[in-house]
Amino acid sequence: MSSQAARAVVLDTEQSLRTYSRKTRKSAAAHVRADNLLPGGTSRQAGYWAPYPLTFKRAEGPFLWDIDGNRYFDLINNYTAMVHGHSYPPIVEAARRHAGRGTGWVGGNFEQLELAEEIVGRVAAVEQVRFTNSGTEAGALAFNIARKLTGREKLLMARYGYHGSLLEFETGSFGREGSVTLLADYNDLAAFERVIEEHGNEIAAVFLEPVLGSGGVVSGDALFLHGVQAAARQVGALLVLGMFMDQLSMMLLTVPIFFPLAIQFGFDPVWFAVIVLLGLEISLTTPPFGLLLFVMKGVAPPGTGMRTIYLAAIPFMACGFGLVLLLVAFPDIALVLVR
Repeated sequence: MSSQAARAVVLDTEQSLRTYSRKTRKSAAAHVRADNLLPGGTSRQAGYWAPYPLTFKRAEGPFLWDIDGNRYFDLINNYTAMVHGHSYPPIVEAARRHAGRGTGWVGGNFEQLELAEEIVGRVAAVEQVRFTNSGTEAGALAFNIARKLTGREKLLMARYGYHGSLLEFETGSFGREGSVTLLADYNDLAAFERVIEEHGNEIAAVFLEPVLGSGGVVSGDALFLHGVQAAARQVGALLVLGMFMDQLSMMLLTVPIFFPLAIQFGFDPVWFAVIVLLGLEISLTTPPFGLLLFVMKGVAPPGTGMRTIYLAAIPFMACGFGLVLLLVAFPDIALVLVR
């Protein structure tokens, strides 16, 4: 970057900070109060940014309102957990209805059983479900179970992976090894195999994300995931897959980046959205690591191999590529309905 461009970035940043400070004075005052009462002025570190975070008053659909009255279009969606939007009426009504019956007791509830039955019935690989309050709690519980079952103390995870805010996981999230945290690069099967071979008798569990999220949104290669599973099984370590990201989550992360660029370069946003969706569908069925291929394997007749699944996906991929080429050559096809 040239010195002139660097100065322009600095000036633009300073202007943005001045605008932010001018329009969010009440949030600034709220943070001063919070800083005296809460460590760091927040109860959730992911919600902090300099010079101070916004303090929100309400949210509805895709919008947020802060205490200064500013309205924001929410592109974070609580890090994809709020895919249904804020204050979604059916959820609000269900919460209101159940709050009247009581909200906490030491015992089970029928709704939990129904939800567990729904998940187990829909996903062939899921035999039992344990509900937790957060991903951190789920990761900590899985690690404790692995320690108890194996009698070992260490874990292996991908460098910059994310499995919650437990110290053992956060160490790896920042790319550092710890006293019980071992690291290897994501999608590098040889690196994982070396660590497992060297420390196999110490590793209780290998933690992996099928899609590396905070480390850069990288899809896991199927050969890599299966290879790590085999290596872990060979030394008696558990494999824990966590922080799943489906296509909707991927869209929520990538659309805010690419759509402004598409508009800036003069592409029609509807046409671009159709291309993105087609590309996503193609990627999900592309061998050897397309997510939908494993969904197909889960519902295929017993004995169906992955090679058969791959071959079955080829015609669909060919149609998808053909349609993308057709839309690139004749973009008006994607716009005929909206016009």
